Amino acid sequence: MFARQKEVKWTQRVGSRIFQIIEKNLKESGSCIAQNAGGNKFQVTHMLGGQYAADLNTHSCSYRKWDLCGIPCRHSMAAISRQQRSPMTYVNEVYKREAYDRAYSNYISPMSSQQLWKKSGHRSIKLPLYHKQSGRPKKARTRPVDKIPKGATKLRRYGIVIHCSVCGGECHNATNCGRPDGNMGRGRGRGRGRGRGRGTSSVHQYEEEQAIRGGLTGTASTTSQISPTNVATQSSGTNVASQPAPCNLASQVGPQGKRFKSPAKRARPLR
Repeated sequence: MFARQKEVKWTQRVGSRIFQIIEKNLKESGSCIAQNAGGNKFQVTHMLGGQYAADLNTHSCSYRKWDLCGIPCRHSMAAISRQQRSPMTYVNEVYKREAYDRAYSNYISPMSSQQLWKKSGHRSIKLPLYHKQSGRPKKARTRPVDKIPKGATKLRRYGIVIHCSVCGGECHNATNCGRPDGNMGRGRGRGRGRGRGRGTSSVHQYEEEQAIRGGLTGTASTTSQISPTNVATQSSGTNVASQPAPCNLASQVGPQGKRFKSPAKRARPLR
């Protein structure tokens, strides 16, 4: 019923949407030059380049748009205008009013509600049993790899190998450069040494800690050597190893002249 009421508003032999496409193609045909080759066949040349063959007898064009959709393209419109004919005669019959009337000539029979349906006497169909799957239920759907997230201001880079600005290595950046455990690419910093990863400042701190550890090891080895003083001390019943090593100020200073506050900070293990 609604389709029939819509057909009453038609002003042409075709619908309003098809008529707009015809008007658009007819306007674009002004940039095409059609030359009659005889037998309702034309050679159409576009001003911006391109040459096509249009046949008004078979309703076809080498541009193939007329063959696919059944509406004359701009090249065939130039040939139709050269013959001074109406484009409506070359539109496929499925778009015209007669085909529309045949499609909606029948009507849908009315039917009553479900409460008035005839009972069949068979057992009613029940829902299938619910089987709970193992594991945590999935909350979000799997998004495609090339999906651009909402509110994104930058496009993702695909197939690009990142390089570190500190050492020039591949597959890591300055945030994770110089980690002693060798785990590259796991930090979440901003690449300036202030994130959760190890930046450039953390590399210098690591070198200082290694230098301090080397100084403490050298001092302990020197103290443990046998000397007359050590022998005398051992004979008196005191343990040299249990005594604290003498404080070496040179071992507390890093390569860049930084000094740590307490020995506890020097012996802190790396994470």
